[in-house]
Amino acid sequence: MVARSRDVDIRRICLRELDVLEVFDHTPAMIRIIVGGPGMGACITQGVEQLPMASTGFDDDVRIILPDPATGKQHLPSIKENGKLDWDPISLGLSRTYTIRAIDPDASRMTLDFVRHEGGLAAEWAATAKPGDKIWVAGPPAHASLPIHTDWLLLAGDETALPAIERCLEELPEGHPVIVCLEVAEREHVPAELNTKADAQIYTAIRSQGQSLPTLVHSLQFPEGEGFVWAGGEAMKLKPMRRLFNERRIDRKNQDITGYWRADTGVSRVAQAKKAREEKARAQVQQQRPAAGDPRMAALYALEKATSIAPAMVVRTALELDLCGLIYQGMDTAEAMAQHLAEEGRPVAVHNLDRILRALVPLQVVTWDQESKTWQLGILGTDFADPGSMVAHHMESTEAMAEFALFNLPQAVAGDTSQEIPTLGDSWMKLLEGDSYHSDAVADLEEALAHDAMRGAAAFPQAVDLAPYLQGENPSLKVIGAGAKEWVRHLERHYPGVQLSGSLWPEEEGADVIIAVDPWALQDQAGVVDTLSKLQCQHLFVLTPAQCAGQAGETAAEVIAEDLRRMCTTGGYVPTQEEALKEVHAAGWELMGQPIPCGWVGVLVPLKRRA
Repeated sequence: MVARSRDVDIRRICLRELDVLEVFDHTPAMIRIIVGGPGMGACITQGVEQLPMASTGFDDDVRIILPDPATGKQHLPSIKENGKLDWDPISLGLSRTYTIRAIDPDASRMTLDFVRHEGGLAAEWAATAKPGDKIWVAGPPAHASLPIHTDWLLLAGDETALPAIERCLEELPEGHPVIVCLEVAEREHVPAELNTKADAQIYTAIRSQGQSLPTLVHSLQFPEGEGFVWAGGEAMKLKPMRRLFNERRIDRKNQDITGYWRADTGVSRVAQAKKAREEKARAQVQQQRPAAGDPRMAALYALEKATSIAPAMVVRTALELDLCGLIYQGMDTAEAMAQHLAEEGRPVAVHNLDRILRALVPLQVVTWDQESKTWQLGILGTDFADPGSMVAHHMESTEAMAEFALFNLPQAVAGDTSQEIPTLGDSWMKLLEGDSYHSDAVADLEEALAHDAMRGAAAFPQAVDLAPYLQGENPSLKVIGAGAKEWVRHLERHYPGVQLSGSLWPEEEGADVIIAVDPWALQDQAGVVDTLSKLQCQHLFVLTPAQCAGQAGETAAEVIAEDLRRMCTTGGYVPTQEEALKEVHAAGWELMGQPIPCGWVGVLVPLKRRA
């Protein structure tokens, strides 16, 4: 996973009810709704205090949670004791993500823009919204900095990206070079005014005239120097643009590309959702059949499905070959796909390709059209075809890479972590030897085993004010653990004048304050106690995992998987809360206050030396 060059601050996601204040047309294709009221400030929801609404990034977004259109009932996520939202399938299904077009905290007003289109849950709500209506909003989850750290900026997108592009143009400093590429259905759908002080070149592609965003961007000559590209819109139209940016040597950390929506692939989203529900119901019936009143048979059937690695390997193969992308481009037979792959230097047998495609059918990735004798994208097909989708990101992520270490689980149970991790080519301990300590493989594995903890760097400044602990001349702050360098990079913005340093393991030299980032990720219990006991500081903050392990039968599946990945690589583990506190105490530390939620990525435990 490539880190973006924009600085990001993570904040706790808050839930609030807002009033609809104004509704009017921004363009013939866009409805503007201004919401606000008392809920914009600090408020109480479900008995939990919510932070005031804030937005500092031009592409910040919120989830609006809409009433059920069939019943009118409002389904909200519940708020846990630590303040985090617990989304259930119903509340998540009734929510939609929208960019914050503008915000005025002093006036308690926030602007949201909605593209007019048929069949959309949010679009239909917006079309009938009127002053006095209520709407529930969650977020924003994070704020990213304005991308003015490079020589020039490219903003590209369709109507769904327009709110972010307009806001970015308004916030750019005077004279900053920016190229704007917009795709709209009709020329009159471009806002009458695009206000900016930047040095802007604005180009438009009109769909009704056969023009498209990818063609427009491809036709442009990019300026000299380092550039940053931001693009949003229909996911599959962004795919060739990703390729173009790579070909033109735009550093991947300077590419911020988001698929806001996906065009239907011959079947409407409503029909797809209905089909998915029907197939899920049939699958549930099938799963219940083996039971026939016998719980043991039901358990055996579930075990058989759970122990098959075939679906996982088929999915990885489909993504590696980009089969869904080929179908989207019109190569809808195994013969056409095989010919294209051969031209790319990746020959495959047509018969074998058909077998992989058949295996994707029960996973709802592809379907077979008997009449035309062609392969079509299934409900999840566009997710596989879009390199920016959650599916693609997960399969390319370091967490997925670490999954292959689970083949070493029998040896790991015996305490043997010397086995080779297939995707890294060596064991964790071997990678730490000599110069390989600084290798990309070590950095990847760090992220794979402590990805949430590493993201805690962006949430820490909002969770804890370290100023009271960093007094006097030359105060010092040190970070140890996975992603320490990333933490230092984030903290530098918030603590100027403080001596900052970071390392994977403790060093002899101490500091006024030390932050230990998820020490359980990279070592066993004895190692954690040893590491914490060596720290030389007055105040210590330990970041525990976002979800600690629970008692037997109470641990979430994703926590179990994370725990096993750690066992098979570093010998680390996901502790229970009791284990974490016990090991902290054994290392000579005691609580300095109540644990503090760190955004949505973990919990900070403030500690001081035990007397």
